[in-house]
Amino acid sequence: MSGIELDGDQNRVAGRDYVEINLATPEREPLAQAQRARLNEEVARLAEELDMDPRLLWRSVHESAGVKTVGEVKKDQYQDAMAALQAVRDRQLEKIRAQLLIKELEQAAEERSMAKQLGRYCLREFGEQSLAGLSIKQLSQALRYVDEYQPPAPLVAPLSVAGFRMLAVRHPWHFTAVFVVGALLGKVF
Repeated sequence: MSGIELDGDQNRVAGRDYVEINLATPEREPLAQAQRARLNEEVARLAEELDMDPRLLWRSVHESAGVKTVGEVKKDQYQDAMAALQAVRDRQLEKIRAQLLIKELEQAAEERSMAKQLGRYCLREFGEQSLAGLSIKQLSQALRYVDEYQPPAPLVAPLSVAGFRMLAVRHPWHFTAVFVVGALLGKVF
């Protein structure tokens, strides 16, 4: 290791042939004015579209970049900030869709008088009785259940007039054959 000098204060290593290696991290550039303006526009547009407080949107930008103010956001963090805004938009739209599905589901269950069956179905299928705790896919599945639900046919005693009529309507050929055979046997005996 002879002939090598180390100068730790300036992060340099030198040997026989002069080669400089700078180990210091490069200074990151601050956010360009156009990028900052674009972020402001996007926050304003989303705040209006989603009816949200712009401060909540800025907070998501700060969290994604790991900073406390927008002035600390660096150029290389711009895409992360835009992605964070898009993620907030996606979460809000999903929340709105879920609320619409819940409202539709409650209305359909009320119209068919099957709120209790819906609660049991959700508990059995998803482990959650509250509609607010379900995902969009689960809410859609529950709505399909309500829409396709067929109440069980009322039970009729087979030896009643209604039971006899139902048997004749559901199985006309069988009923006719048994009636004819019974009439013939009745004449013979």
